[in-house]
Amino acid sequence: MHLSLSRQGTDRTENRDVSGSAHNAGACLYVIADGTSKPGSGELAQALTSHLLDCFSSAAPSAVSCLDNALELTLAALKHAHSNLCPDLPLASTSYLALLMHDQSAVAIHAGDCCLGYVGVWCG
Repeated sequence: MHLSLSRQGTDRTENRDVSGSAHNAGACLYVIADGTSKPGSGELAQALTSHLLDCFSSAAPSAVSCLDNALELTLAALKHAHSNLCPDLPLASTSYLALLMHDQSAVAIHAGDCCLGYVGVWCG
C-alpha cells in the first residue's frame, strides 16, 4: 500500500513537498522532502529526493544486502547531494526524512522539521 500525505503551507501558492520510494533486493527507502519558501527550494527538494531514490534503486544488490551496507549507501548519496546539489541552489533549503527499511529493521535519517510518526486505527 502506498500512502502519501502532504499538507501545503499557507505562505505560497505552490506545494514544494516531494515524496517517493525505491526498492532494491528486499530493502526499501522512503523519502519525504519539504522545500521552504526560499527561492529554489522546491527544485532542491525534488533533486534531493530523485538523487537518493535513483542511487538506491540502481545500486548493485550487494550494496543493499544488509542494513549496514544499505545505510552506508544512503549516507553516501546524501553526502553527494549536499556537496553537489546545494551549491547550485545557494538560497534554497529543504527539510527531509529518509526511512530505510531492511528485513525487520528501520533507520530514520532526517534534517529540519520533517517528522516520523505513526498512524493507526483506533478500535475502542
